[in-house]
Amino acid sequence: WLRRLLLTPSELGAASQAEDCSVCAWDQTRSMTQRIVVVGHGPIGHSFIEKLTERKPGDFEISVLCEEPRPAYNRVMLTQYFQDRDGEQHDKMKLSYWSEEELRERGVTLVYGRGTEIDRESKEVVFSSPTGEVGRLAYDALVLATGSYCFVPPTPGMTLPEKRNPQWPDD
Repeated sequence: WLRRLLLTPSELGAASQAEDCSVCAWDQTRSMTQRIVVVGHGPIGHSFIEKLTERKPGDFEISVLCEEPRPAYNRVMLTQYFQDRDGEQHDKMKLSYWSEEELRERGVTLVYGRGTEIDRESKEVVFSSPTGEVGRLAYDALVLATGSYCFVPPTPGMTLPEKRNPQWPDD
């Protein structure tokens, strides 16, 4: 159904004729504004939002739940970022894919917090904010893009508390 979410009306019509699929009927009869909640604003969550806003601008009310204290960023650039050790260079280096302002311009609501529960019956994601407050985000479609942790091969000394694999600009 997620692929169908990104189809244009003509593509959707062709797909529904080619396949016997209940999702096709759901997609064709949906209201003009669907509430999409994306849990996780890493590279994959950002890529999904980027494609959705490019293909179907204005068709969706998009909220993204981001556990980190900044929008999605290019983790490959972290090496250069650590080399410079200059927090002011974060957006000047284009470390972020989109700034908070660019997300707003595209109609995306960035919510800082950690998802703690999915209430499937009421179609809401429960989250805790960085200040500990509990909030809820209602959805028509939910996308889980929570990422992963990188594999670090067993290396003598890497299990010491002061050793860690840098994943965030704050590392």
